Amino acid sequence: MITNKNSVITTAHFAKSQKRILFLGLLLLSNQDKIRQVALNMIEFFKAESCGQCTPCRVGCEKAVTIMNEKEWDIELLEDLCEVMESSSICGLG
Repeated sequence: MITNKNSVITTAHFAKSQKRILFLGLLLLSNQDKIRQVALNMIEFFKAESCGQCTPCRVGCEKAVTIMNEKEWDIELLEDLCEVMESSSICGLG
């Protein structure tokens, strides 16, 4: 549900108004979770779930996992990788 001072919009209403199918996920974290490990776990999930049809997702997820397994992340490279994946992938995963 999306809310602001003047309106309440359910996700179903939003999806219908945009003529799109909307898939949602919920990620619950505690104060015990380490955000770096959470991010790595998520990209490993996306790597496993990628259909492998397009190169940006297939190679991009693999590269992101490699970068995120390093002690020090190359943030600039990750941002560039995300931009390429977002702009050139076939599906919404990128």
